[in-house]
Amino acid sequence: MFAIGNQKDAMSQMMTNDPRDPNDIRSIGIDLAPWGTYGWALTLHQSMDILDQFFQRGVPVLGGDVIYLIDNDFRYLGDNWTCNPIDGESHEVFVERSINRSRGYIQNYPEPMVGKAYFVIVPDQPPNPHKDWSDWLPTY
Repeated sequence: MFAIGNQKDAMSQMMTNDPRDPNDIRSIGIDLAPWGTYGWALTLHQSMDILDQFFQRGVPVLGGDVIYLIDNDFRYLGDNWTCNPIDGESHEVFVERSINRSRGYIQNYPEPMVGKAYFVIVPDQPPNPHKDWSDWLPTY
């Protein structure tokens, strides 16, 4: 399984009714459903854009996975990162720390010798249960 954490619930809130809508997460990256998993494979550049949007909206990232596209097939090799809140840490500090950890991991990930690396980012749930992801959506 490529995804960890609450990705399915969180990402489903990042969809509009039209996948061609530039505010819909499905308008960027590659939907991994045809490979039997939930999520979107993002390039390094797309990942940085999403992380910038998450930071601006106060969305922490719980981690993510690296997958490789080799011969038109995505393969999971077990590379991933995680970031959990620390007891007593404010939401704002966790957001900054989790985004910085994600940026660092993705930016420093070595280019594979075969295929191309993609990233599957796992955002946390909204901190306010009465809000949904519409206020946190990346816009393109």
